[in-house]
Amino acid sequence: MQNGTAVKYYAGIGARKVSADVLAEIDKLALLFAGARYVLRSGGAAGCDSAWQNGSQNNYTLYLAEHATNAAIEMASRFHPNWKACNSHVCKLHGRNMMILLGPQLNDPVDFVCCWTPSGRAVGGTGQALRAAEFFGIPIFNLGRGDAPDLRSIKQCSDEMFKLKSLCNTTINRSNMR
Repeated sequence: MQNGTAVKYYAGIGARKVSADVLAEIDKLALLFAGARYVLRSGGAAGCDSAWQNGSQNNYTLYLAEHATNAAIEMASRFHPNWKACNSHVCKLHGRNMMILLGPQLNDPVDFVCCWTPSGRAVGGTGQALRAAEFFGIPIFNLGRGDAPDLRSIKQCSDEMFKLKSLCNTTINRSNMR
């Protein structure tokens, strides 16, 4: 909560190698999301991450490899097809992706993911994050497959995630159930 208002987060992620046209489009979308008071979560990598950050009007939180907690790394291992092939640094990068999606305590999911991947495929570290987002029911807009988010579709995602977060955060007093 900020000033009594629920904070709206989105994950802005994607490939490191990307055309200038795509980077310009990401910059515009990040500016649009910032104007709608969304806070960016990203990883600070070259390419898409940097474009999201540049357009966010300093309204962002970056999660770097060194921020990855053991719990985030463990969670990331569940979504990787060949975890044993990942070195320690790569495991931390994947762990930070979980924190981008789910927050530092892994209990506050973003409202949506907006990304760019080549031909819209789930490849590399972004692919790992997309598999996890799909598992957690987080809506994904992939500019590489032609998804074009607008504020109406983003608001709908936010409303749905707010309901889900409220449901997940509701605690049941078991003593009242007797």
